[in-house]
Amino acid sequence: MSTSERSDYLQYSLSSYITDRYTEDGHCKGPVSERELRPIRLQWDIPSDCLDVMESSLRVAQAIAADVDLHIQVYCSYWYNGDMLIIVPYQLR
Repeated sequence: MSTSERSDYLQYSLSSYITDRYTEDGHCKGPVSERELRPIRLQWDIPSDCLDVMESSLRVAQAIAADVDLHIQVYCSYWYNGDMLIIVPYQLR
């Protein structure tokens, strides 16, 4: 069997495996489970050393975020004078 024949056979096998799992209108074949699945809250077993590092990192990140000043430049005037586009910023503080 040549390489191209093997690849054709593999493609046929995979395509039939995929298409045999769905109906003509695109729904999955097989019985529908009417059982309602309830979400569950994940429970983590994180060591206390790791929790200490995470809390310390959170405090550092919050301090950095609290120290940021917001400066917004809104570009809302555009002029084109033949060769270049001129953008005029309006500064809000």
